[in-house]
Amino acid sequence: MASIPNIKTIFTAVDKFSPVVKRMAKSIAKFSKFAGAHIKRFDQKITRSFKKLGRLAQVGLGLGVGALFREGFTAITDFETGLVGVGKTTGIVGPQLKELGFDVLALSKSMRGITATKLLEFAQVAGQMGISSSTDILKFSETMAKLEKSTDIVGEEGATSISRLLTIVGEGVGDIDKFGSALVALGNTSAATESEILSVASEVARATTNYRLSSHEILGISTALKSLDVAPEAAGSAVLKVFTTLEMATLKGGKNLRELGKIMDMTPKQIKDAFGKSPQKVFTKFIEGLGDIEKEGGSATLALSKLGLSGTRVAKGIIPLAINSEILAEKIALSSKAYAENTALQEEFDVATQTVNTGLIDIRKSFNNILTTSAATGSKLEFLQKILFYISDNMRTIILVAGSLLAAFVALKVIVAIINGISWAIRAWAWATKALTVAQWLFNAALWANPVGVVIGLIVALVAIVALAVQKYDEWGASLLMMLGPLGWIINLIQSFRRNWDMIKNAFKSEGIIGGLKAIGKTILDALLMPMEQFLTMMAKIPGMGKLFQPALDFVRSSRVSLGMLESPEVASNTVTTENIKQNNVTVTVADKGGNVESVDGDGGDGFGIFITPTVGVN
Repeated sequence: MASIPNIKTIFTAVDKFSPVVKRMAKSIAKFSKFAGAHIKRFDQKITRSFKKLGRLAQVGLGLGVGALFREGFTAITDFETGLVGVGKTTGIVGPQLKELGFDVLALSKSMRGITATKLLEFAQVAGQMGISSSTDILKFSETMAKLEKSTDIVGEEGATSISRLLTIVGEGVGDIDKFGSALVALGNTSAATESEILSVASEVARATTNYRLSSHEILGISTALKSLDVAPEAAGSAVLKVFTTLEMATLKGGKNLRELGKIMDMTPKQIKDAFGKSPQKVFTKFIEGLGDIEKEGGSATLALSKLGLSGTRVAKGIIPLAINSEILAEKIALSSKAYAENTALQEEFDVATQTVNTGLIDIRKSFNNILTTSAATGSKLEFLQKILFYISDNMRTIILVAGSLLAAFVALKVIVAIINGISWAIRAWAWATKALTVAQWLFNAALWANPVGVVIGLIVALVAIVALAVQKYDEWGASLLMMLGPLGWIINLIQSFRRNWDMIKNAFKSEGIIGGLKAIGKTILDALLMPMEQFLTMMAKIPGMGKLFQPALDFVRSSRVSLGMLESPEVASNTVTTENIKQNNVTVTVADKGGNVESVDGDGGDGFGIFITPTVGVN
């Protein structure tokens, strides 16, 4: 068998993949570096932007919180003022007034968009109208707040009109919520607003005082008249004349009563009986009869003339009503129904408060109510009052102290200027005395060569100055300490408390915490004023400087006198010092009529001295 030859095969691989991968990796690395740099710059910009936004947010938040608490403080003060006003108009005082305040806050919490301050405004009106019961005050305030929110009846004027109307008809404010429901229902279904209806109703109520009409009957008649664009004065005048004619006809009978019978299709007896039971129903029947005359082609004006009801105002008020007599019956019926159901006002209020604006008001109101409730609880309001009254009562002292501080700083500036002048003079003297200057330089060089010695020397000097100032504190030491900066002020403060410690303790014992705090405040102020007085006293003694510094000195002294920390010059001049008492004795001269004892005068002879022990605490 033939052998198979071996054939060598050599494979050479050409690597075309690695270079591509390397280039890709290089490109990716380059892109990564480029993108990373840009991302980093972008991140820095974002960070800076957010820092700016953060600062702006902090500023905005700070301003917002400040405004919120400022509004809260205003709400507290307004609430307190309003509650005091309620007390004045209603006669409610003490714990009952405080309880009414909490009831007002609770009512405000239950009503959307109604603040406690607004309720107190209406409560004051209630008091002015003679309402004194807390229950009636709250009901009146609640109803008026709802009406103001839901209708065009606004503020004190509307509240006064309603209160007077209810007083005229003899209903009071016990059913004011029903009255409000009737008024709102009529306003929602008529060509007249609630305020327009109320304006006419006030005139009609005065015109019908003697005829016992209810408030909802008056509202029905008034709505019909205003829907026909009858002016309030004309409406009141026309209604009064008609009711007066009806009454006189039923009392006197005769021709007018027979004419009424023709118009209303009733017998004279029926008219009398009906008017005695319900004057409003007879009035409505009369208007309907006039309307029937017009519909049948007759003249309502002529029918009125036969009754003696002629004139422009009657014609303007009654004729339109007669022609549209169905409106009168409709409005009276609607008013009676809404009054009985007593739901229209609440429903209108609920709709009117479903707004974003009401939500914003509610947020502020809730915050203010929390602060006000907290302030009204316990004695926080009284404590705040005492602080504010203390500031106002002592405003003169505060201004004096502030002025004294300003004068002290001006004086310090003057001292610095004088020191600078002295410094320049010393420099000039140094140039004139070079030999001494060289010696001084050598001495300074020696000191600088050993800075520890300089420090020790300065400390020793400072200790010596402080010790000397404390020793001479009442003469000029306090002013010297004032020049030492914070250390000196601290020592002055300590000395002031040491001098006045008994006064502070007695103030706490006799006047309580407020009195003690006042005493501490006076002590702190005196720690500032006493050094100023010493300094100004020294400056005023300099020849030629008295006129410059004496006014400031008098000002500081009067400030200390007003604080009670210094006796007035008049008191001081009349004070007998203990030193004088100690150095004097009393010599008694004895005159004996029998001649047994010689008369003695002076304390140098044979007489005897009686020494008096001081009673002011010294021996």
